[in-house]
Amino acid sequence: MSAKTTTLEKEILKKVRSIEYQVRRLISGVQFGVKASPFKGHGMTFSDIRHYEPGDDIRNFAWQIMAKTGEPHIKQFEEERDLEVHVAVDVGHAMNFGGLHKSKFEMAAFTLAYLGLSTQKSKDKFGGVSFSNRVLDRANPLRGDDNVRRFLYNMLVQKPKPGVGSNLDSALLYFSKLRSKNNICFLISDFSSPLDKKLFARVRSRNPIHLIQIYDPYEQKFPMMDWMNFRSNSSLKPSLLKFSEGLNLKLETNFSKNKAQLEKLCKGYGSHLIQQSTHDLKFSEMTKFMRLGSLNG
Repeated sequence: MSAKTTTLEKEILKKVRSIEYQVRRLISGVQFGVKASPFKGHGMTFSDIRHYEPGDDIRNFAWQIMAKTGEPHIKQFEEERDLEVHVAVDVGHAMNFGGLHKSKFEMAAFTLAYLGLSTQKSKDKFGGVSFSNRVLDRANPLRGDDNVRRFLYNMLVQKPKPGVGSNLDSALLYFSKLRSKNNICFLISDFSSPLDKKLFARVRSRNPIHLIQIYDPYEQKFPMMDWMNFRSNSSLKPSLLKFSEGLNLKLETNFSKNKAQLEKLCKGYGSHLIQQSTHDLKFSEMTKFMRLGSLNG
C-alpha cells in the first residue's frame, strides 16, 4: 500500500512539474497590463480630504476643493494592503469530460497554474480552494512558487470521482467569507451546475470576481460518426452513443443558453467571463484577458 502511494505521489509530482514547465513557457514572454502584471501593484491609494496643516506636502493639494472653498485642502492617502488572488477550482465529476486533447479537469489544472504563476510575477499572494459537492482542500494565500505547486498538487489529488457533482455555492461561500477587501476572486468550472445569483452578488459587493468556464468543443458539437464510445460522468461503465443532427442541435442550444446566462450575470455585476477550451493549449482567451490589466474592475 505504501509503495502504491509513493508511486502515485511521484506521478502527481511529475504532472505538477510538467504543468509548471509548460505554463512558464506560455507566460514568460507575455506582458500583462501596463505594469507587466495583470494585477494592480502596491502603492498609495486615495483615502480622504482634510484641511491643510503646516508641513503638509504641497504636491497633495486638492486644487478643485481649494477653488470652491477658497481654503487649502490636502488629499490623504493610505498604503495599499497586499493583494490576494483567490481561486476556487471545480473538481466535480463533470470536469472529467474530454475529447481529443485534455479533459476539463486537466485544463482547469493548467488554468490554476497560469493564474498562480502570473500572480507570482507581481509578487502578490495566491491561494484558494478545490471543491466538488463541498470544499475539499484549502490553500492559504501566500507568496512564492511553492505555494502554487502545493495548491496544484492537492487539486490533482482531488481528481473527479464518479457520481460526485459540483456545488458552486460552496465556492461562493468561501469567497464571501474573505475578511480582506483587497482580493481578486476567480471561479474555475464548466458551470454545468447552477450558480446562486444572490450569493454571487454578495461576493461581488466586496471583491471583484471573474468566471473562467472550462469547456470541450465536443460539448457543442460531436464529430460526424454513426456511433461513439461514451462514458457518462456518473458511471464508470462506457456505453455507445448514436450520433444525430438532433443531438448536435440540442448540444449547441444548451451550450449557447448557458453561455448567454453567464455573460448576462457577469455583465450585470461588472465581472468577466473567460471561456477556456480544452483544445486551446495556448490559452488565447486567458492571455488576451490578462493583457487588459483590468482584473480589479
